[in-house]
Amino acid sequence: MEKKKQVIVYVDGYNFYYGLKKGGARWKRHYWLDVVKFFERMMLPDQELVEVNYYSAVPLDDQQAADNQDVLFSANLLNRLLSVATSPSSYLLTAI
Repeated sequence: MEKKKQVIVYVDGYNFYYGLKKGGARWKRHYWLDVVKFFERMMLPDQELVEVNYYSAVPLDDQQAADNQDVLFSANLLNRLLSVATSPSSYLLTAI
């Protein structure tokens, strides 16, 4: 049996979230997505997901949004395949 190809996924969380949001009400249920499971389902039979790196900005001007994001990350980080890197959203805006 051949060894499976190892796959690492890199997610731009900002665009991922707003892509879901732009999808309308039918996509809203995915806001609380199991990120690793989502990408595991995309693997081909000869592939193995070994890591998901999720990059995002922390909303600084909306405490409820920041709290929601924190809950999402906390739940998803229970999966050892996920790592999350964040930076303040104001930093991202001034760096562009």
